[in-house]
Amino acid sequence: MRIDNGRPIWVVTYAWKDAFLADICFETSLAGLAMMARGGFDGGSIVAIFDDEDEARAEALRRLDVLHKEAATDDFCAQIARNQ
Repeated sequence: MRIDNGRPIWVVTYAWKDAFLADICFETSLAGLAMMARGGFDGGSIVAIFDDEDEARAEALRRLDVLHKEAATDDFCAQIARNQ
């Protein structure tokens, strides 16, 4: 699909432990993304760019789910180690 400056795009970035959906999935445009880059946004943090909001949200939620499961496992293992 052709994406030009007027068409909205959805950006998904890498997630981190305390991230929420709105932190890693947001709507912008190509022009908006260019402005963000000039303002210091690290384009290397982008995982994917979508033209469909539902696809972007699904990807972001999947990434958050994996991250939170990993964090829960790490917390559980740390608790077991402390109790031994």
